Amino acid sequence: MSINSDMQEEANQDQVERWWNEFVETQHFFSLSVAEKDHASFIISGFTDYMYSYEGQEPDTWSPAAMESVCTIIFPRKVTADDECFEAVAPVLSRFFRFLSEKAYQAHAAKLAEKVLTLQSRIISAAKDPSNWGMAKSFAMNAEKSGYDITDPLQSDAFITNYNAQLYAGMMGRQMLTGLSFPDFGKNHRTEQQRKEKRKAQKAARKKSRRR
Repeated sequence: MSINSDMQEEANQDQVERWWNEFVETQHFFSLSVAEKDHASFIISGFTDYMYSYEGQEPDTWSPAAMESVCTIIFPRKVTADDECFEAVAPVLSRFFRFLSEKAYQAHAAKLAEKVLTLQSRIISAAKDPSNWGMAKSFAMNAEKSGYDITDPLQSDAFITNYNAQLYAGMMGRQMLTGLSFPDFGKNHRTEQQRKEKRKAQKAARKKSRRR
């Protein structure tokens, strides 16, 4: 990515952050559910990144066609998150777009708000289908399924070690690992605070590697 592209991405995020700061003080935001509010910043920031990095559109030029591609293809492929997050995508973006339309901040905002609600089921379905996942997401989701938190370096390393050991065992024709011991990092050991910290870490990681 060029320096100019990096600068434009920062400018895009700055612009949307200004919109966000107004949005959270409006009834549009207050009308969201608790879960939707929890995921809103992550969704809007990610949407801003992907609209530019994959569709070449800055916030002022967001279009319904590009929005549909990002929501139904890019989000499901790139974003590692639980069902609750993907269920919040359409409601959050619809309310945000309605706010932008009301303020006349974005020329296509009204159409965006209307269109995104029609994509709700497609977004959720695509996100649940492993055939739509990219390599990085597939790795992360497999780790999650096995009970590992990849935002924790120790757990991530443990999962990789376990995964490689299982591959080796398979190559040796063994059906089960024997004599090997790995840390137990099951989901049941996570507190609500750890889950919140995990979501924050996911957001930071996504910003750091926007186009990987």
